This record gives sequence, structure tokens and C-alpha cells, in this order.
Amino acid sequence: MSKECAKNFNLLLVTEKTYDAFMRYLSQNSSGEGLRLLFLWTDLNVFKHLSNGTKKDINVLSSEIYDKYINENGEKYIDIPTNIIIKIENSYKKSFKDVYDPCFEELLQYVFNTLKDIYYPNFKISDKYKELEKDLETDEIIYSRLLASSMISSIELI
Repeated sequence: MSKECAKNFNLLLVTEKTYDAFMRYLSQNSSGEGLRLLFLWTDLNVFKHLSNGTKKDINVLSSEIYDKYINENGEKYIDIPTNIIIKIENSYKKSFKDVYDPCFEELLQYVFNTLKDIYYPNFKISDKYKELEKDLETDEIIYSRLLASSMISSIELI
């Protein structure tokens, strides 16, 4: 794992160590909105990639996302732009909620851009980010030493 994971927002979200560092930062340094957005991003990606799931699983997850984040009384309600809400509500009112509707893709893009444009720049100048970079640098050193030692041990002596 390289420091590139911390510098590239796309990689940051898909690498466990960097995701966890960003999550810890959001839990300590935002009003809660950033952390809720990160959880929504995660849930939407699970939903999006649940294509092999049963229709019941997909229906349950779409309902959970709606109830948790979009419904104004939801436990992790997020203030999402009205145009996206209207599309989701229209889709949600359909009797078939067993597919990943394109309106969720629009929501996913909104959440991603908000995290990247609003929360990530502050993370990059935080102490948590500096700690993450040092941690990743240590990981790289350990990995390169392990790799070198395994290469040396695999050399046959003549």
C-alpha cells in the first residue's frame, strides 16, 4: 500500500487503512454530516454491487437506504438536493424496488463529490492525514524489506 492511496481520493475510499483514517477524521472533525455521507457512500456501493443478490435483498437494502438517509425522520438523515430526492421518491414509489435505479447513481455521485470537494481537502491538511502518511510510509518500508528478504532467500547458492 502506498502513500498514493491517501493522495488519491478514489483509492482512499477503497483501501481499508485509508478509509478507516478518513472515517476517524470525519467522526472527530465534522458535525456528523461527513460521517453520515461516508456511511451512505458505503451503503450505496454495496447496493450498487449487489447485482447477484436476490430481489428481496435488493428491495430490503433500497428501503433501508431510503429510511435511514433520505426520509426526513431517518436516523442518519442527510440534507440531499431536492431534485435528487424527487427522483428517488418517484422511483421508490414504484412497486418494484428490486433493481438499482439510475437515480441512486446520481445520489452516489453527489455523495462522492461532496466528500471529495468539502471534507477531503480539510482531511489532507489535518494531523490525522499526516499520521496516515507516516503509517503508510512505514508499511512501505516493511513491505520492501520483506520483499527483499524473500528474494534473497529464494536465490539458490551455487
